Amino acid sequence: DELAYTKLYAPFDGYMGKRLFESHETVAAGMPVVSMIGSGALEVEINIPAREYVDRNDFKTFSCTFDVFPGKTYDLRLLSINPKANANQLHTMRLLLPAGGVDRPTPGMNAMVTIGRGTEGGTAVVVPGSALLNDGKSTALFVYRSSDSTVRRHDVKVVRLLSDGRCIVEADGLKPGDRVVESGTHHVKDGEKVRLLPDVTPTNVGGLL
Repeated sequence: DELAYTKLYAPFDGYMGKRLFESHETVAAGMPVVSMIGSGALEVEINIPAREYVDRNDFKTFSCTFDVFPGKTYDLRLLSINPKANANQLHTMRLLLPAGGVDRPTPGMNAMVTIGRGTEGGTAVVVPGSALLNDGKSTALFVYRSSDSTVRRHDVKVVRLLSDGRCIVEADGLKPGDRVVESGTHHVKDGEKVRLLPDVTPTNVGGLL
Protein backbone atom coordinates (compact mmCIF):
# COMPACT_ATOMS: atom_id res chain seq x y z
CA ASP A 1 0.00 0.00 0.00
CA GLU A 2 2.81 2.43 0.84
CA LEU A 3 4.35 1.81 -2.58
CA ALA A 4 1.01 2.42 -4.26
CA TYR A 5 0.64 5.69 -2.39
CA THR A 6 4.10 6.88 -3.42
CA LYS A 7 4.30 8.77 -6.71
CA LEU A 8 6.82 11.35 -7.90
CA TYR A 9 5.77 13.98 -10.41
CA ALA A 10 8.37 16.02 -12.31
CA PRO A 11 7.59 19.75 -12.60
CA PHE A 12 8.95 19.82 -16.16
CA ASP A 13 9.59 17.60 -19.19
CA GLY A 14 13.05 16.09 -19.37
CA TYR A 15 15.09 12.98 -18.78
CA MET A 16 16.78 11.21 -15.90
CA GLY A 17 20.19 12.55 -15.01
CA LYS A 18 21.13 10.25 -12.12
CA ARG A 19 19.51 7.76 -9.77
CA LEU A 20 20.62 8.47 -6.22
CA PHE A 21 19.40 5.25 -4.53
CA GLU A 22 19.30 1.58 -5.44
CA SER A 23 16.56 -0.96 -4.76
CA HIS A 24 15.95 -1.93 -1.11
CA GLU A 25 17.77 1.11 0.25
CA THR A 26 16.04 3.16 2.94
CA VAL A 27 14.80 6.57 1.87
CA ALA A 28 13.56 9.11 4.40
CA ALA A 29 10.96 11.78 3.76
CA GLY A 30 12.34 14.79 1.92
CA MET A 31 15.41 13.01 0.52
CA PRO A 32 16.02 13.32 -3.25
CA VAL A 33 15.96 9.99 -5.07
CA VAL A 34 16.63 11.05 -8.67
CA SER A 35 18.01 14.07 -10.50
CA MET A 36 16.43 15.24 -13.72
CA ILE A 37 17.56 17.42 -16.62
CA GLY A 38 14.89 19.53 -18.28
CA SER A 39 14.49 19.43 -22.03
CA GLY A 40 13.28 23.05 -22.29
CA ALA A 41 15.13 26.30 -21.69
CA LEU A 42 18.47 26.07 -19.90
CA GLU A 43 19.78 28.17 -17.04
CA VAL A 44 23.25 29.63 -16.67
CA GLU A 45 24.50 30.10 -13.11
CA ILE A 46 27.40 32.35 -12.17
CA ASN A 47 28.73 33.94 -8.97
CA ILE A 48 29.53 37.63 -8.77
CA PRO A 49 31.56 39.42 -6.08
CA ALA A 50 30.02 41.92 -3.67
CA ARG A 51 31.50 44.92 -5.50
CA GLU A 52 29.50 43.90 -8.58
CA TYR A 53 26.39 43.02 -6.61
CA VAL A 54 26.05 46.55 -5.23
CA ASP A 55 25.94 47.85 -8.83
CA ARG A 56 23.33 45.29 -9.94
CA ASN A 57 20.84 48.04 -10.84
CA ASP A 58 23.23 49.13 -13.61
CA PHE A 59 23.07 45.70 -15.30
CA LYS A 60 21.29 46.11 -18.63
CA THR A 61 22.17 43.25 -20.97
CA PHE A 62 23.38 39.67 -20.51
CA SER A 63 24.98 37.31 -23.00
CA CYS A 64 27.28 34.29 -23.01
CA THR A 65 29.59 32.33 -25.27
CA PHE A 66 30.70 28.70 -25.35
CA ASP A 67 34.09 27.40 -26.49
CA VAL A 68 32.42 24.59 -28.45
CA PHE A 69 30.49 27.17 -30.51
CA PRO A 70 33.17 29.73 -31.51
CA GLY A 71 31.91 33.06 -32.78
CA LYS A 72 28.35 32.51 -31.52
CA THR A 73 26.80 34.67 -28.78
CA TYR A 74 23.67 33.74 -26.84
CA ASP A 75 21.40 36.34 -25.26
CA LEU A 76 20.40 35.70 -21.65
CA ARG A 77 17.59 36.95 -19.41
CA LEU A 78 18.10 37.63 -15.73
CA LEU A 79 16.07 35.38 -13.43
CA SER A 80 17.39 36.21 -9.97
CA ILE A 81 20.35 37.33 -7.89
CA ASN A 82 20.70 35.85 -4.43
CA PRO A 83 21.06 38.73 -1.93
CA LYS A 84 22.81 36.41 0.54
CA ALA A 85 26.50 35.83 -0.15
CA ASN A 86 27.91 32.32 0.10
CA ALA A 87 30.97 31.25 2.09
CA ASN A 88 33.25 32.78 -0.57
CA GLN A 89 31.44 36.13 -0.37
CA LEU A 90 29.92 35.63 -3.82
CA HIS A 91 26.32 36.17 -4.89
CA THR A 92 24.69 33.56 -7.12
CA MET A 93 23.08 34.88 -10.30
CA ARG A 94 20.68 32.77 -12.39
CA LEU A 95 20.21 33.59 -16.07
CA LEU A 96 17.80 32.02 -18.56
CA LEU A 97 19.02 30.78 -21.93
CA PRO A 98 15.91 30.78 -24.17
CA ALA A 99 15.06 27.57 -25.99
CA GLY A 100 15.39 27.26 -29.75
CA GLY A 101 18.16 27.63 -32.29
CA VAL A 102 20.41 25.19 -34.10
CA ASP A 103 23.61 25.11 -32.05
CA ARG A 104 22.28 24.44 -28.59
CA PRO A 105 24.56 23.99 -25.55
CA THR A 106 23.89 21.09 -23.22
CA PRO A 107 23.79 20.99 -19.39
CA GLY A 108 27.22 20.98 -17.78
CA MET A 109 29.02 23.07 -20.42
CA ASN A 110 31.19 25.97 -19.26
CA ALA A 111 30.05 29.41 -20.39
CA MET A 112 31.65 32.87 -20.44
CA VAL A 113 29.04 35.43 -19.37
CA THR A 114 29.23 39.11 -20.37
CA ILE A 115 27.16 41.72 -18.52
CA GLY A 116 26.44 45.07 -20.18
CA ARG A 117 26.03 48.00 -17.83
CA GLY A 118 24.16 51.27 -18.26
CA THR A 119 26.14 54.42 -17.69
CA GLU A 120 25.29 58.05 -16.91
CA GLY A 121 27.24 60.43 -19.13
CA GLY A 122 29.77 57.84 -20.29
CA THR A 123 29.99 54.96 -22.71
CA ALA A 124 31.27 51.50 -21.82
CA VAL A 125 33.59 49.98 -24.44
CA VAL A 126 36.07 47.10 -24.58
CA VAL A 127 39.73 48.00 -25.17
CA PRO A 128 43.04 46.11 -25.00
CA GLY A 129 44.62 46.16 -21.57
CA SER A 130 47.89 47.42 -23.09
CA ALA A 131 46.11 50.61 -24.22
CA LEU A 132 45.64 51.84 -20.66
CA LEU A 133 48.03 54.30 -19.04
CA ASN A 134 48.08 54.87 -15.28
CA ASP A 135 50.15 57.80 -14.05
CA GLY A 136 49.30 57.26 -10.37
CA LYS A 137 46.50 59.84 -10.43
CA SER A 138 44.17 58.56 -13.14
CA THR A 139 43.79 55.91 -15.82
CA ALA A 140 43.65 57.04 -19.43
CA LEU A 141 44.08 56.00 -23.05
CA PHE A 142 44.86 57.80 -26.30
CA VAL A 143 42.34 57.96 -29.14
CA TYR A 144 43.45 58.56 -32.74
CA ARG A 145 41.77 61.40 -34.65
CA SER A 146 41.89 60.83 -38.40
CA SER A 147 40.96 64.48 -39.15
CA ASP A 148 44.38 65.79 -38.12
CA SER A 149 46.32 62.54 -37.44
CA THR A 150 46.74 63.34 -33.74
CA VAL A 151 46.03 61.42 -30.55
CA ARG A 152 43.88 62.76 -27.72
CA ARG A 153 43.99 61.63 -24.12
CA HIS A 154 40.77 60.38 -22.51
CA ASP A 155 40.53 59.67 -18.79
CA VAL A 156 38.63 56.42 -18.29
CA LYS A 157 37.17 54.35 -15.48
CA VAL A 158 37.99 50.65 -15.55
CA VAL A 159 34.78 48.69 -15.08
CA ARG A 160 36.03 45.13 -15.43
CA LEU A 161 39.04 43.11 -16.52
CA LEU A 162 38.34 40.31 -18.98
CA SER A 163 40.10 36.95 -19.16
CA ASP A 164 41.46 37.56 -22.69
CA GLY A 165 43.64 40.54 -21.74
CA ARG A 166 41.03 43.16 -22.61
CA CYS A 167 39.02 45.32 -20.24
CA ILE A 168 35.77 47.25 -20.12
CA VAL A 169 36.15 50.98 -19.55
CA GLU A 170 33.83 53.99 -19.29
CA ALA A 171 34.68 57.44 -20.63
CA ASP A 172 32.97 60.58 -21.88
CA GLY A 173 33.38 61.07 -25.61
CA LEU A 174 34.58 57.51 -26.20
CA LYS A 175 32.50 55.34 -28.50
CA PRO A 176 32.74 51.89 -30.11
CA GLY A 177 34.84 51.95 -33.26
CA ASP A 178 37.34 54.58 -32.08
CA ARG A 179 40.98 53.77 -32.77
CA VAL A 180 43.10 53.68 -29.62
CA VAL A 181 46.86 53.51 -29.15
CA GLU A 182 47.55 49.93 -28.12
CA SER A 183 51.35 49.95 -27.97
CA GLY A 184 53.72 52.63 -26.73
CA THR A 185 51.19 54.58 -24.67
CA HIS A 186 53.97 55.77 -22.36
CA HIS A 187 55.80 57.43 -25.27
CA VAL A 188 53.01 59.60 -26.73
CA LYS A 189 51.54 62.87 -25.51
CA ASP A 190 48.16 64.51 -25.79
CA GLY A 191 47.83 66.27 -29.17
CA GLU A 192 50.91 64.60 -30.64
CA LYS A 193 50.86 63.93 -34.37
CA VAL A 194 51.27 60.25 -35.27
CA ARG A 195 51.27 58.06 -38.35
CA LEU A 196 49.26 54.85 -38.62
CA LEU A 197 51.12 51.65 -39.32
CA PRO A 198 50.06 49.96 -42.57
CA ASP A 199 47.85 46.90 -42.28
CA VAL A 200 49.59 43.54 -42.36
CA THR A 201 49.07 41.87 -45.72
CA PRO A 202 47.72 38.29 -45.85
CA THR A 203 51.05 37.07 -47.24
CA ASN A 204 53.07 38.60 -44.39
CA VAL A 205 52.16 36.00 -41.77
CA GLY A 206 53.18 37.18 -38.29
CA GLY A 207 54.09 40.67 -39.55
CA LEU A 208 57.79 39.80 -39.81
CA LEU A 209 58.45 41.65 -43.09
